[in-house]
Amino acid sequence: MQDSFKENVRQQLLAAAQEYFTLLNKIIIIESNDFTYQKRYLIKFNKSNFLHLTGVISNLNAGDFFSKCFDSSIKIDDFYYDDVKNKTNIKNKLRCLITISSMFDKELLAQEQFVKNRVICKLATSDGSFTIGFTGGAYCVYPKTVLNKNRLNEDRPIIRVRPSCKML
Repeated sequence: MQDSFKENVRQQLLAAAQEYFTLLNKIIIIESNDFTYQKRYLIKFNKSNFLHLTGVISNLNAGDFFSKCFDSSIKIDDFYYDDVKNKTNIKNKLRCLITISSMFDKELLAQEQFVKNRVICKLATSDGSFTIGFTGGAYCVYPKTVLNKNRLNEDRPIIRVRPSCKML
């Protein structure tokens, strides 16, 4: 049974890498005068973030992991999971990653200073079906977590935004 789960995950990793690749040469701009901490956030996706976002564990470095997923050479022995990285968590993350680029084609909900359990993010966005938390520095923020469903905190300001994109 584990082999069929891992083979299914492998197939989803291949599709997710293709989808994720479409975001690598873009900067997504999220801005609103209603934001408190900064009026504009630039979101950048890097190959090195992909492994962490999938929920699987690998002995490959993050760049090699993405490359192997992207070129379809990843093997089921190249990744694993444990009780912390459970099957449901991995399934939910991959379901989100397979459609991640379309999230930025429509109006989103955004929240600054997002906190969920031990995850602290500078910004989080949600389209209702999943939430992405971002962390980073002064210029750009980078994806830190992908969560199933809308996980924004209802007790904090949630702002409707329409993302825009620019090519690098």
